[in-house]
Amino acid sequence: MSKSKEKFPSSPNTLHNYFARSPASTKKPPGANPSTPTSALAAGPKAISSSHQANSGTPKSSKAAVKKEIESAGKEKRPAIVKPDADEGDEEPIGTQKKRRRILLLDDTSDNEEEDAGGRNNENKPNNNNYQEGYDEQTGTKRFAMLSSFERPLETAETSERQAGKGEKPLDGTDEGPVQKKIKLEALAEPHDEPGAVLDEPTVWTHQKLDFLKPNKIKDIHGNRPGSEKYDNRTLFVPDSYLNTLTPAMRQWWILKSKNFDCVLFFKVGKFYELYHMDAEVGVTELGFSFMKGEFAHSGFPEAAYDRMSTTLVEKGYKVARVEQTETPDMMQERCKVERTTSKYDKVVRREICQITVMGTEVFGQQVTITANHQPRYMLAITESGRQGTAGCRYGVCFIDTSIGLFHLGEFDDDNQQSRLLTFLSHYPPVLVLHERATPSEGMQRIFKTLLANVKREALTAGTQLWTGEKTLKYLAETVYGGSSSERSKWPATLRTMLDETDSLGLTPKESYQLALKALGGCVWYLQRCLLDQQVLSLATFEEYVPLDEHREATETIAKRIDDAARAKRFMVLDSITLNNLKIVGSEGSLVDRMDHCCSKFGKRLLYNWVCAPSCIKEEILQRQEAVTELIENVDLLQDVRQILGQLPDMERHLAQIHGFGLALRDHPARRAILYEEHVYGKKKMRDFIATLKGFQSLLPLPQMFASVHSQLLVRLTQKANSNPAGVFPSMEKQIEFFESSFDHEKALKSGSIVPEKGLDTEYDAIEQEIKDLNAELEAYL
Repeated sequence: MSKSKEKFPSSPNTLHNYFARSPASTKKPPGANPSTPTSALAAGPKAISSSHQANSGTPKSSKAAVKKEIESAGKEKRPAIVKPDADEGDEEPIGTQKKRRRILLLDDTSDNEEEDAGGRNNENKPNNNNYQEGYDEQTGTKRFAMLSSFERPLETAETSERQAGKGEKPLDGTDEGPVQKKIKLEALAEPHDEPGAVLDEPTVWTHQKLDFLKPNKIKDIHGNRPGSEKYDNRTLFVPDSYLNTLTPAMRQWWILKSKNFDCVLFFKVGKFYELYHMDAEVGVTELGFSFMKGEFAHSGFPEAAYDRMSTTLVEKGYKVARVEQTETPDMMQERCKVERTTSKYDKVVRREICQITVMGTEVFGQQVTITANHQPRYMLAITESGRQGTAGCRYGVCFIDTSIGLFHLGEFDDDNQQSRLLTFLSHYPPVLVLHERATPSEGMQRIFKTLLANVKREALTAGTQLWTGEKTLKYLAETVYGGSSSERSKWPATLRTMLDETDSLGLTPKESYQLALKALGGCVWYLQRCLLDQQVLSLATFEEYVPLDEHREATETIAKRIDDAARAKRFMVLDSITLNNLKIVGSEGSLVDRMDHCCSKFGKRLLYNWVCAPSCIKEEILQRQEAVTELIENVDLLQDVRQILGQLPDMERHLAQIHGFGLALRDHPARRAILYEEHVYGKKKMRDFIATLKGFQSLLPLPQMFASVHSQLLVRLTQKANSNPAGVFPSMEKQIEFFESSFDHEKALKSGSIVPEKGLDTEYDAIEQEIKDLNAELEAYL
């Protein structure tokens, strides 16, 4: 105690003496606690004990001051402290305060006295902090209410000098009072004051602050607002004043984005595809990317990962635009010299969109591998018109499987319940629907809200995007078939049947096919916008779609086609209600799922069509049953055939892919694209080509394997035309032998390119000989 007194020099006017004095009442029981929380803070056990022993009374003024202090403290709405229970093992709740203070005890002594809720004294309390009211388990110290007014201010040099000038003592240096404890008050950080709260706030990127992207100011590239009938959500208006403030590369990005606002741009920069602004947010959210450092949102990935990234976004319903560099930096400098341009916006490598991919326009090329999903994904264009004098509508449809280039065209009348249209949509469910921008009929709106509610839809403007039949035929004649439709050797037979015979040029559709060719025009325009028109139309196969319940007399052309679906009463009609209620098609547990044991992808697609449209022709049903019976009885033959067919790739899609590899695109950006992983893509093309070639080669033993069968269907499918009995199996020996001997397969797989054997290509041999002569001449000269 003497040591403690030496630390605090005596002073008649200090805060410590003021709070250390505990005014004695007239009759206090021994061991009573101080009457105020501040007294309990300042006075230790010995100070309280000495005050009890010297209980000789106080002046009336002091007694009145104590009474007034108690009354004023009661008026403040401070939380009442409830006396603990008998077991004294539970912590009592304490009222929450706006700002709490943490008390740090600097010595080892403990108080054994506390104040109850009514200000009365309690005795015989355990000397343990765990049993004290207001004990904080997290900090291991006491909590006291209403102490904000007693917070000690932080001491600075200025305040120390001011106190020294006035002759005052520091707050922590007082006279010799009965002090046992020193207390230190620190503010406990409230939840809203924590530093983590600032880090969790969302980042506001540059594109989120642009005025022309605000919902109340956004426009399409022609200045139309979203509420306008002419508004095109595929485009965006970007003011020139903003474009002029950007770097050349970022200006390129915004110009491309303004024309393809509905796409996620994979913007090529060197060997990487970069995503900027709102596209970067898509990459972070859907692909798991991380934002790069900078003021604007930015993410990316290497060129080799394009297949995985684009396929993931397409599967999630996004539209992906692949932007490639179409010149190198050296080519850019040469161009600037030739054009004599000095603008900074010209001194940047050119970039162009090479392909736009969305679910429904998948084309498997050198950067996109063929997926395991065998089901076709149809892009459907539908047009309609009312029928005069009768109920219902007339519809024109065109649906395409872009992976193999198969086009279906049709036009039919329907009733008020859209029975035929619903049946058609159930048999050929689309993943992308194109329709006219004008307000559709009530029946079409009902279908959009029910059957096609989860299908991506895009509205096309009539005339400019949804072409008329005349404009569609003119485009096909000029770009695909190279002349008028009168040149019958070039035009598909299905399209020729839809032309007006009175037109000498053959570019006028029949009245009964106006809507069908208009729907075809919508599909062609969409393929053109996706930069896929040349690749898909060059291998297109056209077939006419006729509703299964339509009694149309077979024309001469249709009658000659064995597998045409236009013959009257050839198929059983299974409408949408039947297909759904009987669970014929669908996912797990459907009839198709139970019956499908096909080992090839193209076989699975054929079985699906057979189940959706069962044949009503007795001869066909009996032939199929006879073929199945013979295969089941000959188990060895069945196993051998399944082993051969099970190793085949998806031949239809692989042939379409090879066609795309060898296609000479006219003025297409893909021909100018600079790909840094060209050697990888070359090896991939060689693998796919050789796998397809080996698949055809494995089919050559089939005619001999089925030589002893008796089923008419098996004989027709497996025997050649020159055999007896005759079949439709093609002769492929010469073609396969040509590709086997034309180049070295092993070298092609390693190098990714084909080097023809000597004597195969005379032009190539002449160039090779010329190169050798030049090298020899150079060696002789040196």
